[in-house]
Amino acid sequence: MRVESVKRTIFLIGVFLLGSIEYTFAQAASQPAVSQPAASRPVASRPARLTNVKPTRRPASRPASQPTTASQPTSQPTSASRPAREYHEDRSAGYKLEPGPYAVDLVSDFPLYDKRRDKNLPLLIRCPKNAPEKELLPLVVFSHGAGGAGDAFGEWSAHLASHGYVVVHPTHDDSLKLRRKQGEDLSALRADPNKLRESVNPAERLADVRLILDSLDKIEDKRPELKIGDKGRIDRNRIAIAGHSAGAYTAQVALGAKVRLPRHGAALFSIGDDRIKAAVIISGQGLTNKSLSAESWKDIKKPMLVFAGSLDVVSISNETPESRRHPFEYAAPGEKYLVYIDGATHGSYQGRGLSSLLGEEPTTDVKLITDTVASATLAFLDSTLGADSKARTYLAGDGLVKLSGGAAEFKRK
Repeated sequence: MRVESVKRTIFLIGVFLLGSIEYTFAQAASQPAVSQPAASRPVASRPARLTNVKPTRRPASRPASQPTTASQPTSQPTSASRPAREYHEDRSAGYKLEPGPYAVDLVSDFPLYDKRRDKNLPLLIRCPKNAPEKELLPLVVFSHGAGGAGDAFGEWSAHLASHGYVVVHPTHDDSLKLRRKQGEDLSALRADPNKLRESVNPAERLADVRLILDSLDKIEDKRPELKIGDKGRIDRNRIAIAGHSAGAYTAQVALGAKVRLPRHGAALFSIGDDRIKAAVIISGQGLTNKSLSAESWKDIKKPMLVFAGSLDVVSISNETPESRRHPFEYAAPGEKYLVYIDGATHGSYQGRGLSSLLGEEPTTDVKLITDTVASATLAFLDSTLGADSKARTYLAGDGLVKLSGGAAEFKRK
């Protein structure tokens, strides 16, 4: 009992500071019926309870290009049962791994008021300081994991900003840091961490994303770096969304993945936002999530980059390393990319801090993992939002595999 208590405490500390766990958009029996689902008004739901699963070895006989079905979830073994393989990073094969040409301006606490919901949405904003005045700047909205906050993926965000991107991090209502600041008693989470997952409201998260896109003029007014005279510099035609774990689900839905809504049976609905042109999915959800089906991604024509890892499992989720590949494997061809990193754990994409706080043991060097994520993300965004020919050439080659010393499987279609 004492060992389990210690494990639970370590898990909660990680979630409180940099939380990132899974959830589902499945309907709850007590949720009232919704008469008319519409793209502009997503339906809120309470996530269903998930059960733990033990990961099993992915069959070697099945080609990686053939997605598994929901009835046959597979994954890589855990680090305890799988010997580590040593990989050697080749940074010379990376894409713009060094900090970019611009200094980074940080706004750590910008409350964005939503009149309709009568709430302030806390934002953390990074933007380039000294970018040429005539240039419009692409935007990336980043959605954190369940219980996390806007300070998640800080190094990743700063790297993008140094290369000319405006990165906006909302802190969603499920954030433990925010809830603690508001005076909420969180002691019940020590006994049942599943209550955190149950506090995630996907519809509210999507509404947060829409609020940001509706309020770009207010964000531009906040910083002189985002204005040219009286005109804003954020390019409304170059907007991407990214997210990790629960935030990856937010990103998928915002891009246009079709989901099942409460009280509507097996029917699938797209409730995405057309202003979003591309998505980066880090440790996302697949067919093990009851709100998704093999049809969820087939009509997505927009670019999508998916990250998954061979040790990417968490104790309160039924997602497997294999299911995290599904958004790529079931998506329509056309600027779809998968980076599958051997030895990567759920928190390792962000860095050593989160991985350690979650008690993980990645078998691949975390610096190699974060460099792979940084290279792939920036090349993807430069290619899809910037039409950069060098980025497209990089994505068409094997640079990511060389960078990772063979730890990364890189697929495209």
